[in-house]
Amino acid sequence: MGGLDEKFEGRFSSLTITGRQKIAEKFRPDMIKIGNHMRRNKPGDIRAILEMDIVQSIDAEELGKFFRFAIETSKIDEHLGSIYSANSLNTLSKFRTGLALEQDASSSGAQIIALTTRNKQLAELSNVVPTNQKRRLYGLVKSRELLGRL
Repeated sequence: MGGLDEKFEGRFSSLTITGRQKIAEKFRPDMIKIGNHMRRNKPGDIRAILEMDIVQSIDAEELGKFFRFAIETSKIDEHLGSIYSANSLNTLSKFRTGLALEQDASSSGAQIIALTTRNKQLAELSNVVPTNQKRRLYGLVKSRELLGRL
């Protein structure tokens, strides 16, 4: 959900794993509510969904993915019995999703090299491992290239 606009990200960066987790926690109740409406499929559910502020904030082209994610979030919540803690990881490991996830890779070639060579520095620079901020490998290469020209 991060990257849709600043409302979704708030003070968290959707470009980091930690930021994505915080964004998901922030909007979990709304996602569950929307997913429950969609799964229940009662006459007033569509109106309730479309009137929600969060739904109105999303570009039309992104709504399909958003709604599929909301349904899956509702299913996960049901599977966990609405209990979210470190202890619920075992229960969550038994959940099987049918949701196809999209994730844009940054520096994907460098990520593959970092993973296959176990190069921690390259893994950090190409966003393979969690960091506190998004790393921009190509920007770093470009800035060093420009410095070399000076």
